[in-house]
Amino acid sequence: MDYNDVIAMTYDILCEPEELKEIVLRKLNYQLLDIRKDDDYFENHIESTMHCEWQDTGNFIDSKHLQKGIPIVVICYSGQSSMQIASILRLKGYEAYTLHHGYEYYIKNYDKL
Repeated sequence: MDYNDVIAMTYDILCEPEELKEIVLRKLNYQLLDIRKDDDYFENHIESTMHCEWQDTGNFIDSKHLQKGIPIVVICYSGQSSMQIASILRLKGYEAYTLHHGYEYYIKNYDKL
């Protein structure tokens, strides 16, 4: 898979907030990766998320914490940084999505979990 393949999939890279709520409530087989700052993550986060700060995601991916074959939803503040990380994950062969509008929107509109 090359860069052009990833760009072609951009429209399929978004996980809508209501989809994430369903994933969490039904405990569907997804990996959730929160890339917000440590302080913000530890203050409040979605249950069952893995965590690493944005700048450490390269090492996190290389350390094999994520499993190929199980979809990943990447979570950041607004959806921009998670879009970058989800794109990198796709280049590396993972099925990855970004939480559309980010964590702040999700918590504000879809309850605190």
